[in-house]
Amino acid sequence: MNRLSFVLAGLLIFYLMLNGFVMRNVPIAFSQPSSSANSTGAATSQTPQSISYWTTGASSPTAKMESAYTSLGGKIYIIAGYGETGKRNKNSVQVYDTRNNTWNTGIAPTPVNLNHAAAASYNGKFYVVGGYLDNKNPVTNTWAEKAPMPTARQHLASAVINGKLYAIGGRTAGKGSNLGNNEVYDPKANTWSELDPMPTKRGGIAAAVVNGCIYVLGGEAPTQTFNSNERYDPITNSWTEESPIPTARHGLAAVAIGTDIYVIGGGPQPDISFANVNQIYHIK
Repeated sequence: MNRLSFVLAGLLIFYLMLNGFVMRNVPIAFSQPSSSANSTGAATSQTPQSISYWTTGASSPTAKMESAYTSLGGKIYIIAGYGETGKRNKNSVQVYDTRNNTWNTGIAPTPVNLNHAAAASYNGKFYVVGGYLDNKNPVTNTWAEKAPMPTARQHLASAVINGKLYAIGGRTAGKGSNLGNNEVYDPKANTWSELDPMPTKRGGIAAAVVNGCIYVLGGEAPTQTFNSNERYDPITNSWTEESPIPTARHGLAAVAIGTDIYVIGGGPQPDISFANVNQIYHIK
């Protein structure tokens, strides 16, 4: 603080005393601005504590991609998926405990080897639906037909907020046909609506919901994988670019536990490749 600031502070205190204000154990704090000066006298900004950031967790025991995934009781389940070159499937189930950063592989495997399946947890159990067998016969069940999605696509991401289903990105055919389409399904009205599209067109993506927003991560194109991390806010129908994934990949898992998103596995190169990386996005 310079001399003028001290003089002004003293005059203020003297004025308050003259006008009958009594000060009892009231601290007066003077703070420096949020930027500091470097050796050349130029201001340098300081990183705010409220910014979101990435850390690295324990690597998964087996590198896999196109796995089913879900969470249950603070644990993340990585189920089946591609696990070898030549598009060979696995039936292994690996469990990551987010509370102590450890993996457990002593879990009963799925009855059949699968890839591209989906999983969800309900009432203390998790369910695995669909997918491809080693010889690509789809695993199916009975479905009730509803209003079709406006844009036919594969390798998309989906998420549920306030009882509505969001379908984002994906591709119509090969890796060169990536889309940014963002459509929402209202099950009460059995209708679809088109929303603001995702800024980066990509397929082979994953999504997770934190604080009422959808985070869409990763992806694949013919000659590259994406480290993109884009957030969609359904209230404002707008997208925001977030801090990118440290390791670009596709066919990855993304699971939200509280305000953290665990991004596990996937392929770091286009087509079939494997990673056991586990990176965590901490949202503030």
